Amino acid sequence: MNRGADVGYDMQAIARRMKGLRTERGLDQATLSRISGVSLNLIQQYETGQSAMRLDTAASLAEALGCSIDALLCRG
Repeated sequence: MNRGADVGYDMQAIARRMKGLRTERGLDQATLSRISGVSLNLIQQYETGQSAMRLDTAASLAEALGCSIDALLCRG
């Protein structure tokens, strides 16, 4: 079940945004995993739109990527 769709989030847009932010900063997925404390497997799932993101995970990723949660979730 893609729970993100239930609350109005476009998981594919978030996936593209997350990958774009990561590559703009010159990070690979493994480095983002180390910096954020989010498993590599989850990062891969998020970047392919296969999994909805929990708020605490979004906060960790946003901090590691140097952006707001809103920016990561395509909300601002």
